[in-house]
Amino acid sequence: ETDHNGDAIVYHPDKTVQATAMEEQQPQPQPTQTQLYVPLGPRYNFWNEFVQQNLSHTMLPSSQRPYIFNAMFSKSTSPSRKLLKVQLNASRHIQDHPERYFIQIAGKWRRKMHPTFHVNSSRCATLLATSQFTLSPTGHNPECFRLYEAMEAGSIPVLVLDDEYIHHA
Repeated sequence: ETDHNGDAIVYHPDKTVQATAMEEQQPQPQPTQTQLYVPLGPRYNFWNEFVQQNLSHTMLPSSQRPYIFNAMFSKSTSPSRKLLKVQLNASRHIQDHPERYFIQIAGKWRRKMHPTFHVNSSRCATLLATSQFTLSPTGHNPECFRLYEAMEAGSIPVLVLDDEYIHHA
């Protein structure tokens, strides 16, 4: 759409801005060669379990969720995960109230986890839907499926914006 001078009118949610024809003809900056991260979204098997269990319709408010947080990861994929495991182990509150937390930390990441450390998709969906918060430390990448799965389940993902996260290459 243009005004009576032929200038373009651009609509924004909070205001209307005019752009002159001269501004429209200026060259646009070209994208540089950078690494792009494409959002992952939840894994299919998680989403399938989430839907089958009808968790989106039976979602509990945060105040009624039995777990304060869940922590499911392997400590071998980043130094911040190793540090987080140490801090969780040292927490007096967690030691005094273990029923309020779900913590499953494997020593090393493997494609096929040992049954002791494996949390299947059904259990994972239930745990996220019953946790107020989901700890999501940086692993191989700053972003992971857990981030999206937690949001889908109504669990607030907790990220650590440390140097490892900020300067991830």
